[in-house]
Amino acid sequence: MLRLMWSAKLNAFVDFDWRNNRQMERLTIATAFPLFAGMVDRPRARRVARTIQQSLLMPHGVVTTTEDTGEQWDAPNGWAPLQWIAIDGLRRNGERELAAKIAQGWVAENARVYCKTGKLVEKYNVRDAGEGKGGEYPVQDGFGWTNGVFIKLLAIYPQLARQRYEFTGSECGGVTALRTSLNLYVRYQTERNTALGSVGNEAAPLRGWSRRKRDVARISADERTGDPN
Repeated sequence: MLRLMWSAKLNAFVDFDWRNNRQMERLTIATAFPLFAGMVDRPRARRVARTIQQSLLMPHGVVTTTEDTGEQWDAPNGWAPLQWIAIDGLRRNGERELAAKIAQGWVAENARVYCKTGKLVEKYNVRDAGEGKGGEYPVQDGFGWTNGVFIKLLAIYPQLARQRYEFTGSECGGVTALRTSLNLYVRYQTERNTALGSVGNEAAPLRGWSRRKRDVARISADERTGDPN
């Protein structure tokens, strides 16, 4: 991987075209995956972090690529799983300030869109704000990975749960109402998804939710301030 996929020109990991035996000189947030997987040393991780900060960091999270093609896996969209890969990868390699900045922008925009629409969605426009765009189908409501990453980031960065976001509208009725409303929304979506996967077992959703609450409660102080494992 280091030999074939590291681009000294971009200071980033890139795709490798094995058919033509060459690198694809296109910058994407996939450059964070080796950091997430623990496959690079700190000096190289610092170089990747600077590239992310300079070219992929947007006001509301990290953008998927630098190209705006109208496709959903390009700019200006950001996706929850890729935010998590970047944040966790950076944290694991000592780049905590940048990781926290990504988390803050992402959580704030998730909350702002929820205030406006009453829902979390599959992807967001991290450059200009609002729901994501592009691709071959409408933006999906829900959404499992958005819910999960949102909950995880609030657990790791509890200050974000207490943050006073200033919204232009009054849809959420204040910070306390927003937090309560979001918690209920995520709980509903989680229990609904569990129920759909447990047809014929009426007790499964409740047991699943209780188990998830215990999992959240077990997140240690070490995870918030030290080793992300």
